[in-house]
Amino acid sequence: NFNADAQQLTLNADATLTNGANFNGNNSILLLDSTAGDIKFTGAVSTTTNETGALKIQGANTTTVASTVGAADHSLLYLTTEGASNAVFNSDVYARNIGIGSGDVSFKGDVTTTGMVINNGAITIASDHTINGRIDSAEGANSTINATGNLNITGLVGDDNAVSVLNVNANGATINLGSDANIVNFNFNGNAVSTLVFDGASNFTGNINAGGANSGIVDATNNNVTITGNVGGEDALNQVKIGADKTLTIQSGNMNTQSIYWGNDNSTLVLDSNIDTSITVADAIDPDNA
Repeated sequence: NFNADAQQLTLNADATLTNGANFNGNNSILLLDSTAGDIKFTGAVSTTTNETGALKIQGANTTTVASTVGAADHSLLYLTTEGASNAVFNSDVYARNIGIGSGDVSFKGDVTTTGMVINNGAITIASDHTINGRIDSAEGANSTINATGNLNITGLVGDDNAVSVLNVNANGATINLGSDANIVNFNFNGNAVSTLVFDGASNFTGNINAGGANSGIVDATNNNVTITGNVGGEDALNQVKIGADKTLTIQSGNMNTQSIYWGNDNSTLVLDSNIDTSITVADAIDPDNA
């Protein structure tokens, strides 16, 4: 237990704390240092007062955190991976602020945060998990999100600084965006029946790339959506879906898709006439015969 502010406990080898590390509402630091080699920490990292305490990870090797970090209504104040540190979180993470350095960080549980900032690093999210919160790049930095399967992101993506890449790395995966997103390149990577769902998001800025012939589905059936960028890229998407009584607007880019699904006769596709925009549709689907 941390029983005062400004305490720091540094661990540079494997450690198991049966009762975990509890900040007791104090703004102290648990530092996990992998400079000498890979390390694993087992034990819940917790705090009795919401948004207090910090977990820092440093060192050029990999740190595995085997247990939960924070809890609902008992988040840490911040979690950071410094420099080129690599980290694996095997369970859920709750931290008001999360900073990712230039290393690779894997989350195998849900992540709840006010904001995550990636500074030239990459995060990988295990299938069927959620990032509850916003994700940004550091100013002038590159950032990568890797989805290994189904992924739900509830917060804004790239609102302050665009996220560089979101890779879909599994066929049949569904990526749900619950808020607006600014992603330079969203890559389906040739996964034919993976789907990008605008589930609450109404504005997307960036290119949506198939990465292979007839690959990827863009689902705009839930609400009116505006995409500013290319849709499909050099290769055609599998399908673009427009919802019943909904409008999909493509601005400042080309659209290349194998087919379009129209929700009903009032579904609308708008191509910004003030931009040099083209559309390639090999097979437009009649909703009565879909």
